[in-house]
Amino acid sequence: MRSTPRTLPLLFLLAPLAVAALLPGPCVCSEKESAAPEPPDEAQVERWLEDLGCEEFWTRREAAEALAPWVDCFWPEMAVYLGDEDLERTRMLRDLAHAAGIVPADEAAMLQSLLEEIGMAKEDGTRLAAFDKLLRFDHAGRESLQRCVRGTGARLVTVMEPFSETWITPGAGPRLQGRLEVRGGDCWQRFGWRSMSARMKLDCLGAARGLSVTQTFVSGRRSFCSGQTFGNPLLRWTQVKDGARVCDIDWHWNLDLYRFGRYELWLSAGLEAKALLAPSGSREPLKLEMNADLPASSELEGPPASVWVLPDFDDLGASDGCLDLSVTAAQNTAEPGGFLGATVKVAVPEGGESRFLLEGSLPKYAWFVVLDEDGRPACHGSWKEALSCAEQETESATAAREVAPGRPVSWNLRVPMPERPGTYRLGVCYAVGKVSHDLGQPDFPRSEDHPDAEPYTEGVLWAASELFEVAPPTPRVER
Repeated sequence: MRSTPRTLPLLFLLAPLAVAALLPGPCVCSEKESAAPEPPDEAQVERWLEDLGCEEFWTRREAAEALAPWVDCFWPEMAVYLGDEDLERTRMLRDLAHAAGIVPADEAAMLQSLLEEIGMAKEDGTRLAAFDKLLRFDHAGRESLQRCVRGTGARLVTVMEPFSETWITPGAGPRLQGRLEVRGGDCWQRFGWRSMSARMKLDCLGAARGLSVTQTFVSGRRSFCSGQTFGNPLLRWTQVKDGARVCDIDWHWNLDLYRFGRYELWLSAGLEAKALLAPSGSREPLKLEMNADLPASSELEGPPASVWVLPDFDDLGASDGCLDLSVTAAQNTAEPGGFLGATVKVAVPEGGESRFLLEGSLPKYAWFVVLDEDGRPACHGSWKEALSCAEQETESATAAREVAPGRPVSWNLRVPMPERPGTYRLGVCYAVGKVSHDLGQPDFPRSEDHPDAEPYTEGVLWAASELFEVAPPTPRVER
């Protein structure tokens, strides 16, 4: 087409307007247009649902795209059509639900079965196939798996085997056995991994410093994973169902020298919490927070094990034979407020020639224990509490005491009477050392007055009395 001279000026006038229309300019949209779209009414939703069954592909596609943002709001209305004879409509409805993270009610059992196969099937191939099927549920399948592996609501409980109160000698140790169970939900266990804590509460005999110490020892046991996992780290984990036993616990406890006292021992265990990336088909790897909601350690069900650690009172040779003990029954019945009288003597062993110093405040490092005929402690306390008179402590604190051949050092004790009648014996012990949980470093005032004596700064002395009887209380005479 050829322009005439009369039409050219008009074209030149229109050209700048056309170019300006193509250039970006200031937004002229109203606030109402830029706001979030209003939700459709039920009539519009019904029309879209009808269009899902249209024979024309583009109509079905446009209806699905229009429904996608509103699946959460209108799923009850949409779910009615799941029983429709139009298979294409029901397929698109399920896809919309899965993408929105919704599992239709008639698929919940199938999805739960897949989760259990992933977590509990014995064959890796079976678990992997179930994982691939789960991914077909789109966002709903991935979210269901994430909730499953987090351990939401689950807690760990340590159940200890029955343990009777007992006593042992230093260096020995009780054997604690129990099991770890999961309660209140499911959790996941990684093959070959255990995390255990053994906890201890110490009640010092004699209360040399008035200490009550709580210690925690942590130990982990790990073995290498073996077998093919097909590149999916999820297959290294196994689901543990609510109420199931996670593992058995067998712990042998060793207690070293100088730790005399009463211990409360209990076990706790945990499972590993970890984030891992599992393959997710053509999508980005699926990040799973394994056991993220599981407590770090387990609760204790039942009482802790009660263990006494005492010297071997029958092996007096181990205490150098320096300590003697005699008991007089100041009151031989288990009356309330009754007591035993005892004399404690520290002497150089027979035939010995050594000279050594004891700190003036010796009771600070000594204690007593009354044992029944089965060797179980009936009562105990500090030696300082059992001194028969305060003057002994006041007098002895002024200087160190020298123990030399033929010159023993003695103390008198008043020990509480056992509450029950029976056969007993009294044990006393002096312990001081520079090891863990020691009882302190003795002080020797005016030790220069004993130039030939060696200060006794580290060691253990103990002795026990012969057996004695405690009779039942005398019945009150009725007037």
